[in-house]
Formats: sequence, structure tokens, C-alpha cells
Amino acid sequence: MSSRYPLEGIKILDFHWVGAGPWATSFFADFGAQVIRCESGAAPDPFRVTPPFKDNKMGLNASYMFNMLNSNKKSLQINMKNPRAMEVILPLLKEADVVCENMRPGAMERWGLGYEKIKEINPGIIMVSSCMQGQTGPRNTMSGFGLHLSALGGWTSITGWNDRLGIPPHQAYTDCIAPVYEVIAILAALEHRRLTGEGMYIDQSQLESSMGLLAVPALDYTVNGHITELNGNRDPKGAPHGVYPCAGEERWIAIEVFTEEEWAAFTKVIGHPEWEKDPRFATFIDRKRNEDELDQLVAEATAAFQAESLMADLQNAGVGAGVVENGHDVLEDPHYKARKFFIKTGNNEMGDAIRFGPALKFRSCEPKEGYSPCIGEDTEYVCRELLGMTEEQYKELCDAEVFQ
Repeated sequence: MSSRYPLEGIKILDFHWVGAGPWATSFFADFGAQVIRCESGAAPDPFRVTPPFKDNKMGLNASYMFNMLNSNKKSLQINMKNPRAMEVILPLLKEADVVCENMRPGAMERWGLGYEKIKEINPGIIMVSSCMQGQTGPRNTMSGFGLHLSALGGWTSITGWNDRLGIPPHQAYTDCIAPVYEVIAILAALEHRRLTGEGMYIDQSQLESSMGLLAVPALDYTVNGHITELNGNRDPKGAPHGVYPCAGEERWIAIEVFTEEEWAAFTKVIGHPEWEKDPRFATFIDRKRNEDELDQLVAEATAAFQAESLMADLQNAGVGAGVVENGHDVLEDPHYKARKFFIKTGNNEMGDAIRFGPALKFRSCEPKEGYSPCIGEDTEYVCRELLGMTEEQYKELCDAEVFQ
């Protein structure tokens, strides 16, 4: 196995914060790129104060959320409102391959770091601006988080139950999609530069990045004029199709039955072979017509089973089924363990922790297992080692309150 990482030598100056942006650059850090997070203690990254915390004690260096997305990065604590901050940032820009930010449009320009300006400093630089709705258009200055985009994008109109208000998908849905597009865009821009020597500006709308996942409802409306409505866990092509209770506290199983063969197998495993010939459920049309009653009967039947054993029996019979895993289940899942999905993180204050590793596997190397930075812990390293400042120069900037 090679000791060299595929992205080794790439230098990224990272002004991202919160979730989507840091998630994108975490891919580069995991595979060898040098990623320097520019952050301020006066206005800390909200993920630094987002639970869960080590020992349930809030602190800027105690958040597992921050650790998960920032392992193997460096933290430069810097006050961008201080004019002398440019004495640090401009030399870093000259050496950087990529600069990233996900602030409201105009923020980088106000600091004197718009693309046209930094291109003068480093003509080959690649800049990524990843904000909610892009750099242009009537809503370009709208600020917010992924939960807001879930509503704007239409997800709250299709997730939930038809007797209640729509709900957003779990957490900030667009934050889980936009980073993938950003990674691909940066890699493409790096390849373009390798071939042409040209830098590039990338304007990413996180909302537009996620719209492709609404293709089916959008096409259904385009072709049929049909607006997809709230339908819980049901599927127009399956019945039963849902999440059902099992024995124990908060134990659940997801089950999907699409064909008559699956229906016959399901009734036998569940212990009710008579349902196969019951006129209420004899055909798919019958099961859809009486779906409320069917779901109630299935829920009563599954409640007697252990989720894991019922899943195994249904899968062995050719029926789609999966345990609804909680946090403990996920961490103990033998499949994830076998693939070494969880890797080490933590920091110098909280000690060791674990995080999700990259979903991609390279045969030539493993992803880096390393700590995430405590806020500002690499400031002196960046200034003294990377930029070659003398001790006196560094101290002068400290006294000028640049590193806040």
C-alpha cells in the first residue's frame, strides 16, 4: 500500500463554516490535501457549539459535529475585520491551489478577497463560492441553513403524513448533497488547470445542487400535471410498505412488498398465511384499497418479533426488510466494521473519538486517521513554518490582535 495520498500537495484555504462546506473539504483533508481553516473566536463556527459534546459539556473544542467534518485540517484563528489580517491571508493565497467560502454573497468582496482581486495575486487559483442560492438572482442574498432550503426546494411538501403538516427531511438535507457536487467541481477545476494552466471561479447554489433528487415529483408534474402529496412511508407500487414496530423499546423494521411472490412469502414469515387468500388483500389492488387496515394488522404482527431476526427471515424469503438502526446499532453494525467505515478523530483537548470515514475506498491508501484542530491551535505553525515569519513578526501581529 502506498504511503502517498492521492491529493497530497493540494493546498486549500478554507473560509467555509457550519456543515456543507467543511464536509466538502474534509474529503480533501482525508486524502492528503493541506486544508487550512480560517476561523475566528469572536464569531466561532456554529458547529463548534453544536451538540453532542464531550461529557455533555459545551466548549469550542468539545463538539463531535465539528470534529466529524474537520479532521486532518489546520486551524488558523484570524480576525478578518482587522486590516493587518491581510499580512497573513495574502501570502497564503499566493501559495494556495483552492480557496473556498460559503458565506452570503459579497462577504469576501468586503474583505477585499473577491475572485477578481485574488486572481491578480494568484492567476491559477481556483475559487469556490458555495452559498444557499448562488451568487446571482433575486434571492442571492438570502441567508440561512439547509433546513430553510428543504422548504424552498420542496421536500417539506413530500415528506410527512397526509393528516399532518409537512416536515423537513432529517437534519439539513441539502447539506448532505451539496458537498458531493463541490468536491467534483474542485477536482474538475484542478484537472482543467493541469491541462491549461488556467484558474477558475465556481459559483455553487446549494439549492440547485440538490434539485436533481426531486426529479420524480418534478417529472410527474411536468408530464401528468400531478402534484406529489404527503404519503408517509407508503409507495404507490408496494403494499405493505412502511416502518413497523418490533419487540422491545423503540425497535422498528422497514418492510416493502411489491410482487405477489413477495406477498406470499411475507404472509408465511409473519405467521399469517391466511392473509394471502383474504379477499381484502388477495391482490395488489385489494391491498392498496385496504392499506390502512393492512398496516394496522402488520404492525400488530411485527410487534411480536425481534427486529433483527425478522429482518433476516424476511430477507432470506426474498422480501425487502431492514432494521431501523439507532446510533448504537450503527456503531456495532458488523458490515461497517468489516469495511472500516469508522475511523479515529478527536482533538488534543477531548482525546480520542470516532467519526464516519469517507464512503470511497482507494486500494492504494487508507484515509487519514487524525485529530481535528482545537480553535487556533495551528496559527503559529501557519505563520512561522508555512509563511516563514520571524518570532518578532508573529508577536507583533499577536499584539495587534490579528489572531482573535
